[in-house]
Amino acid sequence: MRAVAPVLPVVRFPLAGPPPPEAKRPAHAPAISTHSRKATTLSPLYDEAADQYKRILAMDENNVNAYVWLIDTLAFQGKETEAFEWFIRSLNSRRTDEKIIRAYESAFQTRGWDEVLREQAKRFEETDEVYFRGAGIHAQIGNKDEAFEYLEKPFQRRELWMYYLRVHPLVDSLRDDPRFADLLARVESR
Repeated sequence: MRAVAPVLPVVRFPLAGPPPPEAKRPAHAPAISTHSRKATTLSPLYDEAADQYKRILAMDENNVNAYVWLIDTLAFQGKETEAFEWFIRSLNSRRTDEKIIRAYESAFQTRGWDEVLREQAKRFEETDEVYFRGAGIHAQIGNKDEAFEYLEKPFQRRELWMYYLRVHPLVDSLRDDPRFADLLARVESR
C-alpha cells in the first residue's frame, strides 16, 4: 500500500518566503526535527542539515524520514558515496530483501549514484513512497515525462508535497520545461 500524503482541503499554497512570526520554535521544543525549516535539504546549509539528520538517526535508527532527507542532502552536495552508505543503512533498517540490496550495490559499483537512481525508478511502484519522490527520482535521471506523470498524481490528490514544488531541489531539472510553469500555476491557483 502506497503511503499517501495528507489530503488537503482547498488551500492557497504559499510557496515561498520566510515562516510567519507565529511559526517560531517554542523554547521547550527540540532544536531540530525532520521538518525543521532551519536545517533541511531545502536550505543551503547542507553540512548543518546532514549533521542534524545524523543526530536524529543516532537517537532513532528507524526514522525513515531522517534517512530520506539525509540521503538527499548528501547527494545534493555531491557526496554520493556517503549518500549511498546511508541509503544501504536505510534499506537495512527497513529489513529490505537482501536480493534488492545486492541489486543496489551492484548498480552503485558499476555506474555510481545515477545508476542507483535508475534502479529506484525501476522499483518505485513496489514501494510505499509518495509520488512527489517518484517524480524527483525520474527528474534526476532525466525522465521528464515520467516525472510530470508522477507530479500530476499528488496534484490531483492535493497532497502536501506539492507545497514544495517551487523550492524542492528534487525537481530542479524540470524548472526549464514549460510543463513545470503550467503545473506551478495550477498549484498556485488552488
